[in-house]
Amino acid sequence: ALSLNGNAFTVNGSQLAGGSAYTIIQQATGNVASSGSYTVNGTAIGAAGTTAAISVSGGNVNLNISFTTTTTLGALTASTYGQSVTLVATVMPVPSNGTVQFFDNGVALGSPASVSGATASYSTSALSLGSHPITAAYSGVTFYAASSTASASTQQVNQAPLSITASAQSKTYGQTLAFGGGSTNFASSGLQNGDTIGTVTLAVSGNGGASNAPVGTYTITPSLATGGTFTAADYNITYNTGLLTVTLPPNTIPVTIVGITLLGDGTVQLSFSGTPGYVYLIEAATDLTPPIAWTALSTN
Repeated sequence: ALSLNGNAFTVNGSQLAGGSAYTIIQQATGNVASSGSYTVNGTAIGAAGTTAAISVSGGNVNLNISFTTTTTLGALTASTYGQSVTLVATVMPVPSNGTVQFFDNGVALGSPASVSGATASYSTSALSLGSHPITAAYSGVTFYAASSTASASTQQVNQAPLSITASAQSKTYGQTLAFGGGSTNFASSGLQNGDTIGTVTLAVSGNGGASNAPVGTYTITPSLATGGTFTAADYNITYNTGLLTVTLPPNTIPVTIVGITLLGDGTVQLSFSGTPGYVYLIEAATDLTPPIAWTALSTN
């Protein structure tokens, strides 16, 4: 005797179990008049948290009692752009199999993930900067109904740290070195997801790029990274300075005395040509027979 009492199916007084299939009528010949499927919902069909469906197929009337499932998301922790995030969904009661599809604001994230035990997971590092409403949906299998998360959970993605450093440069006194936008003289650390930077703007202290910049070191300051495939808003950018070193050029121009003038007060004025930036020592001797005893007079 099969009875439906208070939303509970019983046979001879014993309640039928969830996750089970039963043949109510098995007809050897002929067909049951009407084919179809009829769902009976309740809080205690077979067991708490189950649903039942009566179907007619050929000569049989079948009763399937399935578990009603719930799908929940694990706690989400804020991440930085490019950081791998693992989403975990739990399906209860523990189903025999099935998959879970994760969604970002309604858009599917990758392929459905298989349920193992009670959980399914999906990892990605491709989430963009900002807030992402994450949901999950369980596919359902025989005796385990499909289900979805009741509401979205927010995955917050913050800026990733990015360091950009001006490359060291050098030039010799007398050369001109241009600075400004469109420079590729830099190095970076912290780019994510294969991002690239096109160029930066460089500024040098003390007009160090000018041809008459004195020998010494100058600070190169980078800014305004642009181009490439990266999006500046995805990063918290730190710009680090580099150094420009100005050195003396090779002494390829011989020193030449271009003029000697005896002044009215008895002193002698000497004029020289040489390499700009070099310091020259002026020496004299009264006897040019080796070994020559040179006497330092002055420098330029």
